[in-house]
Amino acid sequence: MTPMRVALFITCFNDTLFPQVGIATTQVLERLGHTVVFPEAQTCCGQMHYNTGYQREALTLVRHFVEVFEASDVEAIVAPSASCVGMVRDLYPTAAAHAGDARLVAQVDALVPRVYELGEFLVKRLGVVDVGAYFPHRVTYHATCHSLRVLRVGEIPMQLLRAVKGIDLVELPHVTECCGFGGTFAIKNAEVSTAMLGDKARDVLLIPVQVEKEMIRWRHEYQDGPAGLARRTAETRLGAQTSGLEAAGQRRRARGERWSREPVAVTSARPRGRGRVAAPCGPRSPPKLTPAQLGQLPALLARGAEAAGFRGPVWTCPRVGAVIRRPFGVTSHPSHLGRLLQRLGYRVQRPSERATQRRDEAVRLWWEQRGPALKKKRPTKAE
Repeated sequence: MTPMRVALFITCFNDTLFPQVGIATTQVLERLGHTVVFPEAQTCCGQMHYNTGYQREALTLVRHFVEVFEASDVEAIVAPSASCVGMVRDLYPTAAAHAGDARLVAQVDALVPRVYELGEFLVKRLGVVDVGAYFPHRVTYHATCHSLRVLRVGEIPMQLLRAVKGIDLVELPHVTECCGFGGTFAIKNAEVSTAMLGDKARDVLLIPVQVEKEMIRWRHEYQDGPAGLARRTAETRLGAQTSGLEAAGQRRRARGERWSREPVAVTSARPRGRGRVAAPCGPRSPPKLTPAQLGQLPALLARGAEAAGFRGPVWTCPRVGAVIRRPFGVTSHPSHLGRLLQRLGYRVQRPSERATQRRDEAVRLWWEQRGPALKKKRPTKAE
């Protein structure tokens, strides 16, 4: 294997919240004999701005990324984050084309093939599966959406994990399901995000093994910092202490509950789809709507969303979830609520505009109304 000169693209989340990820990435690559450089002028890749609708504004960050890493004179650019690599490889060509800048298009086309997520760089580019890691614990693996659906890394993370000496790797039920993070989606749709995160946390809690903090760190933090933040959010919101699940296992054993190590047993313990709405309660599944409660739901919805305390007459999945949760104490996944609404005769309304669209006139009017007050609040240099 010929030594390479590699640039580390650290990403905002890792740089700010998980700096140890950059250190670990550098150590692994240098141990394999490669030279790692860190272009200090690098900034955000622009993913958050672009996905939120500020696509013209994100071009400044796109151009800056290209200039910084072009000047680094490296053979490969490696990032321990699938989402940021997905932004560069999947959306930079689109952004450059929409800008109508032929020079930027050419620069992006030349740079994109050299940008890799850490796992795929190790396996696909270097042909390395065993990096010399040792971790004598039982471990599970959460696959992030960008790694699955944008980069399509497939079995690469599992290949790397299986090569770790001493590891006992256990399959996570419903591994392809989203954890609910989705960048700004978790902020704009906090209730939906929390419901999705609850499903993922329950899947982790159902695993009948000791799970330590390091067990998820390789994937959540070393490969996708944003998903690591989602894990910590789960710990805060749901009390899902993924670093201390052995204590949860002890409590289960004290109650006399037995858990199978077979993934199929864990999967069958939690029904999916329609079966989840009316499934009987048990020690392995959260409460579900009973047939009697399902019979009461049409009358509750017929009163209208405004009567339930919401603004506007439109029912949304989060609103329906809140209406179900108040009297019945039952929480359901948004996708199941959508199917339930369809069964009750409700139809999906399509918005006239996409959420990513930016209306410049509305921005201008907002700034005219709020701008003077905001300017007054800005501290002066003397302050």
